[in-house]
Amino acid sequence: MLMNHTNQTEDDLFSCYSPSVVGYRYFAVLWGCAVTITGTFGNLMTILAFVLDSRLRTRFNVLIINLAVADLLYCTILQPIIVDSYLHLRWRSGPLLCRIFGLLLFLSNSVSIITLCLIALSRYLLVAKRAIFDRLSSNLGLSLLLLSAWGLGLASFGPLWSVYVFVPQTCQDCIKGSAPLQIQPPVIQKETSIFFTMD
Repeated sequence: MLMNHTNQTEDDLFSCYSPSVVGYRYFAVLWGCAVTITGTFGNLMTILAFVLDSRLRTRFNVLIINLAVADLLYCTILQPIIVDSYLHLRWRSGPLLCRIFGLLLFLSNSVSIITLCLIALSRYLLVAKRAIFDRLSSNLGLSLLLLSAWGLGLASFGPLWSVYVFVPQTCQDCIKGSAPLQIQPPVIQKETSIFFTMD
């Protein structure tokens, strides 16, 4: 049955009732709850340890706290919304919050990745180029690194505001025009062999 998008109600547009979602709905809810509980607890404990133990307040650990804040945004705010969508098989918060959710989802993921890259770079500089590490890890340097991580994430995904849409097949947001992730079973071929020869 084909439906005209102009005649669809908001309930139709934000429903994710489909066989592909119903099949793993409760697994997604359980897994999402586990991520919410362990991620929230773990990241809060990390931040609390940094605040309470002065020995942990090192320049390097500031990047770890930035990673914990980005992950806390995902675990405490975004993941429960995803769980709610799977549980009720629909997005229940309207089109504006759907776009805000999409932006925050991409922002938190990009800040996590950028911060992991900064941690790797800092570890290298700490070992190989100590003078550069000391300059970058000054109060001003760390402030600029943290602001640039969030700024780069926002600058990368903020302009895409108008293209965040709800994708019923995954019961989540994605960018309009990009295909949602399709998980397909691997194809097993019989008698496959590869030979390399040198001439």
